[in-house]
Amino acid sequence: MKRLFSAALALLIFLVPSNLFLKLSVENAYVRGILVDYLIPKIYLVDSVILILVVLGIYHWGIKAAAKDLYNNFHLVPFVLLITILISQLFVPQPIAAFFGLLQLVKIVLLAWILLRTKALISAKIIFWACVVTVLFQSGVGLYQFFTQHSLLNYYFLGEADLSYPLGLAREQVLGSERILAYGTTAHPNVLAGVLVGYLLLIFNYFKAEKSRSILMKISVFMSGAGGVTALWTTQSISAWMAFGLGLLLLIGANRWQTVKLHWAGLLLMLCTVVGIIGLQFAHQETSYSPSSSIYRRELLNQAAFQMIERQPMTGVGLNQFTVQLENYSPSSETVRFIQPAHSVVVLWLAETGIIGLALILTSLYFTWEKGTAIPTVLLALIPMAVLDHYLLTLSTGLLLVAILIIYFHHCYTEKSSK
Repeated sequence: MKRLFSAALALLIFLVPSNLFLKLSVENAYVRGILVDYLIPKIYLVDSVILILVVLGIYHWGIKAAAKDLYNNFHLVPFVLLITILISQLFVPQPIAAFFGLLQLVKIVLLAWILLRTKALISAKIIFWACVVTVLFQSGVGLYQFFTQHSLLNYYFLGEADLSYPLGLAREQVLGSERILAYGTTAHPNVLAGVLVGYLLLIFNYFKAEKSRSILMKISVFMSGAGGVTALWTTQSISAWMAFGLGLLLLIGANRWQTVKLHWAGLLLMLCTVVGIIGLQFAHQETSYSPSSSIYRRELLNQAAFQMIERQPMTGVGLNQFTVQLENYSPSSETVRFIQPAHSVVVLWLAETGIIGLALILTSLYFTWEKGTAIPTVLLALIPMAVLDHYLLTLSTGLLLVAILIIYFHHCYTEKSSK
């Protein structure tokens, strides 16, 4: 059972950056005639592996034990808030998109619950090697894309973007010319950057803690580090570089401050969000950015999000409904042409779920905090990406990345505490 579970977990880690999915319908995914990817109901390739892990986990744990754990951890207030959010999704413009957005969150919570309750089946060594292989693979694909400006094998190769049609693809002035950035097999260069950063921090943490380091391990860490950092440069993701730098600092100082209480982590995330928003506004007002610049667009999306919060403070505009409602709150041609969610996890969550969504998070944290639960400090490295981008909430890859990092570092912390 442990070998089968470990193999499935390793496959999951490898498929996290995969953007290969089955579209169930595209009829209701248009806004002003523009197909919005975030509104398409999808079943991802990685979902099949998640299902396998959940089935194996419940089989190992036992249905009665699983039911008992759910009963022991049931709290009325978060449950009522969750039901309220669920009911409110029936009255949004795109209920199918809202349902699939909620399904994504339920999927991740279910996976995290199973993995946290089946620690005996999880091998940190397997996770380490799966991350090494994934970083080397994604780095190779990304570097090939960046330097050749061509796809390796196109979409059916784990969802790789087709670089033959550059319209809408991410570009930057690099090496003296405008170039399409590295995608790997993800939906966007920023997503590839986030995966590389998360997996590299995991690799470095394991290598740091391991006492018996083989030659193969040293070579693998060096190659994945060199390849990952180089590929990270080809994504030109500022938030990922900030996260990587912060993560390295936290890993170095992990012996001094290993964990942080959940409520402090939440407050820090809120504070960083406020600082990030003020920073974007300052950059917008004090510099001459063109209307097509990234900072200008992000500021417009933030302004639209705040208007949504102001007009619908209790329930927000609905899960996965930001892009549907955007034209009603931001008439700018830039946001109408480039329809995207607000680039901040906190702001986007408030805009889509309102005070009820905030209360759900706060009460969940409260009951978790009551048990004395803390999180490994290194996970604070995710804050720059959460503050300056949205994919940790809106994309399957981002949600899975957060879940895997939480499970792994929590596993490492509890192992240290028990020794």
